[in-house]
Amino acid sequence: MSKVNVLRKEDLRFSTAPAVVLLPQPETVPTGLGIVRGLGRNSVPVVAVAGNGLCPSLASRYATVRLRSPDYRVAGDEWLNWLMTLGTTVKPRPVLYASADEQVALLSQHYEELSRHFAYPYIGQHTLKACLDKSATFAAGNRVGVAQPRTLVLDSSEQIASILQNASVPAVVKPSTWVISDDHGVRRERKFS
Repeated sequence: MSKVNVLRKEDLRFSTAPAVVLLPQPETVPTGLGIVRGLGRNSVPVVAVAGNGLCPSLASRYATVRLRSPDYRVAGDEWLNWLMTLGTTVKPRPVLYASADEQVALLSQHYEELSRHFAYPYIGQHTLKACLDKSATFAAGNRVGVAQPRTLVLDSSEQIASILQNASVPAVVKPSTWVISDDHGVRRERKFS
C-alpha cells in the first residue's frame, strides 16, 4: 500500500475528473470499498479519504491516492475545512462521493461551499431526512406496494430481546437512524427496527 498522506500537488492532478471517496467510520463498513472498486474498475481515478489510516478500504488496489483526514464525527468543522482545501488542490474538479449517512448530512448543510470545488449531487434537507430515517423509508415502501421482508419498528433497544424470542431465524436487527449535523460535528439519534 502506498503512503496514506500525499503532500505534493502534482500527485493530485489527473487527466480526467477523479472521484474523491469519503470512507465511513467505523472502518469496517464496506460501503466505501464498493464505491472505490466500482469506480476504479471503470478507470476513474480515485482519491480515497479516511479519518483512520488503518481503514481497510485504503488498501484497495483501485485507490489511486490515499489520504487521511480529520475525523468527521468529532471534528466536523476541521473536516469540512480540510475537505475544502482538498477540493481546491485536486485537478480537474473532482466528483465527491459520501459513503456514510453522517457524511451526507454534514455535507448537505455546506452544499454551496462544496459545490465551488466539487461536483456533488445535492438533495434538500427535508428529502434527506426522509431518506435517512429507515422506518420512514419502510413506511413509504409499504404505501406504494414495494415488497419488503417482515419488519418491526421498535421504540427502544429493550424490546429487542423479547422480539428475538419469537422471531424466525435468520433475523436482522439494525438501527433506524436519522442524523442531525451541527457546526461541532455529528449527533446521531436512534430508533430500532
